[in-house]
Amino acid sequence: MTAAPLLARFLHVRRSELERTLQVAGFAILLGWAMYTAFNATQAIFLIKAGPHAYPLFFIVLALAVWPMVALQGVLTRRLG
Repeated sequence: MTAAPLLARFLHVRRSELERTLQVAGFAILLGWAMYTAFNATQAIFLIKAGPHAYPLFFIVLALAVWPMVALQGVLTRRLG
């Protein structure tokens, strides 16, 4: 017996949709890892060059850069479900 039926049931998808679901999930994991790595590198470079006094500035700039995407995601989620 394969794990596909159990995995499909656990993920609440049809078995016919399981392959695409896993493909999209893998892409999301890869994209998340890349964004995490890029953020850590940016943070390290900025804070090493600027020094500890620039920590608040870094997080203010980060918040200003991220909030439009968070707002857009909220709008899309409400509209598209």
